[in-house]
Amino acid sequence: VQVFIVRHGQTRENALRIIQGHLNTNLNEEGIRQAKLCGKVLSKISFDTIWSSDLNRCIQTRDNALQPHIERLPESRIHTTELLRERGFGEVEGYDYQTVVRTLRQRKLTWESVGESTQAFQKRLLKAWDEVF
Repeated sequence: VQVFIVRHGQTRENALRIIQGHLNTNLNEEGIRQAKLCGKVLSKISFDTIWSSDLNRCIQTRDNALQPHIERLPESRIHTTELLRERGFGEVEGYDYQTVVRTLRQRKLTWESVGESTQAFQKRLLKAWDEVF
């Protein structure tokens, strides 16, 4: 079994250094370009199944990068799941990184205290892994 993991392309929020986590953001023009470039690299690989997060930026990356594969695979072999979302950052999602870091330091908080714990994140990803295999 070979597994390829691809991160989503750039979003407006990435460019502005905004914490996204579970925010449902879209790719910007650069992100679409990146996804298509990724697709060129992956073009000679034959995929049996495709999984992605259910967030727009991930679906858009998948669709732009893997369009020829998606067209040949039956719909039953293309999956989206919330289990593959990036780590949730709770109340700080939607705020710029520098502001969040400054606020966490001032309030003596950690990333885990405002969002998904490392343990919960790992548990969710392992559940996704079990679902895939």
